[in-house]
Formats: sequence, structure tokens, C-alpha cells
Amino acid sequence: MSYCIYPCNGDARHSKSKYHIQPFSAGNQTQLLSPVSEYTLPNGLVCDKCNNYFGKEIEHHLTNHPFIKQYNAFYNRKTRKNKKQAFSSDKIKIYQSGKGLLILEGEITVNEDGGIRMPIPSTNSINHKMISRAIHKIAYECLILDVFNKHGIENVLKVSKSEPYSSIARYIRKPNRDEFRPYGVQASGAKRVVYTSFCLGNNDMSLEKIFNEYIGYILGFPGARFSCTLSSDSNNIKKMIDEINKYEFKDYLTTPTIIYKP
Repeated sequence: MSYCIYPCNGDARHSKSKYHIQPFSAGNQTQLLSPVSEYTLPNGLVCDKCNNYFGKEIEHHLTNHPFIKQYNAFYNRKTRKNKKQAFSSDKIKIYQSGKGLLILEGEITVNEDGGIRMPIPSTNSINHKMISRAIHKIAYECLILDVFNKHGIENVLKVSKSEPYSSIARYIRKPNRDEFRPYGVQASGAKRVVYTSFCLGNNDMSLEKIFNEYIGYILGFPGARFSCTLSSDSNNIKKMIDEINKYEFKDYLTTPTIIYKP
């Protein structure tokens, strides 16, 4: 039996690395977090081999998403190595001067209340499959963390080895060549990380709900709000969008949801 929530030959019981659910540059910074300290999984759930693979092959696609990069540059959010971040497109440039002043160039407008309005950056050049895998990875791991906290590690292994979650874990770690799971994204002005799970009927996160009525997660990062379904029913992406439209984030100013699907 594999002691990792992903299909591999590693053994998470011997893992040594601290495992962050979301990348540092996509919101995993202490000043932005609320309920879960740094959104980390406890040791013993993800092996070091998978941890290293995700760090090298998948996470940078999310942290380089234009919505997130534009936000990081505007709010002068440093990298893990404490470096300044800049953003440029065919419409705007955002960077910090040597004296720490915010420099904005291009199609920038100021509202009557002093708020700054910037054009939404193009997403034409991004790798949608990698973004999809990165978003499903975070949503899946949020689910695993919920199961761990409420139902214990023995049920974590049960969930990770059962459908539809074992197929999702395989898609994240070892997808088929032409496989693609849909996801939704909105550009947003949020300043905090928000993870919201949705079950049909209610969100009690019981094991029965997880296996029978679970839809997925809305993942609110600084700069963007993503959504994906962890259900085996691909039609649940519509139900997810319906839930998004009903759910109110008071500090969000969002564009319409864009759905990427096969």
C-alpha cells in the first residue's frame, strides 16, 4: 500500500519537507492567512518525491498566472527570497523604483474614490492544463486537510484511494496525454486567501457528503479566484459556477467567470 495521497512509489511516513498546500507567491504568506496556519499538510501525507515534483513542474505555472503576477507587483509582495516583483503587458507596466515607490505606466485610471483601475491581463499564453492541474492539486489537498482534521489519517488514505479522488490524484501527478479537467477563473481585487468548499445541500464535510454529494472548491487567491469540481460528474462545473454567483466575497471586485474546458 502506498503511504502517499498521490500515486507513486514514495512513502510519506518518512517525509522531511514542510508541505505547503499553495505556493508562497500565490498567497501562502502569514499576513494574508486566516484559519489554517500557512495552509500546510502534516507530515506523513505527501512524500518528498511528490513534493519536489510539484515544486519543480507545476506550481510555477500558477504563481506566474497573469492575474496573480499583476496583483503581486501592484502590492509590492516580495518573493520567498525577498525580491521585488514586476509586471508588464502590452497595456501596463507595474514596478517598484529603487526608493520603493510604486510606478504605474500605461492604461491606468483613478476612480472618484481614489481607487485604481487596471486592465485585466491577457491569458492567451498560459498553459491551461498545468493551471488546471495546479488548481485541482490545491483543491484536492484542501479536501484532504479537512478529512484529516475531522476524520483522521486512516480516512485520509481511504478517501485518496477511492473514486473520484484517486482519479483526481492521478490527473494531478500523472495525467494522460489528452486528459483535461475544467476550471474557472476570475480576476479579482481580493487581499486575502479564501478557500470555500461546496457540497450539495450543505457543507458539513461528513464522509458521506464527501463521497456522495461533494462538488469542489472555490480558491480565492490575492489577484484571482479559481474554481474546480472534484466530482466525477463534469456537469458539476455548472453547479460550481451557480454557487460562486450566490456566494458573496465583500472584498472582491471580479470579472465574469471564465471557464476553461476540453
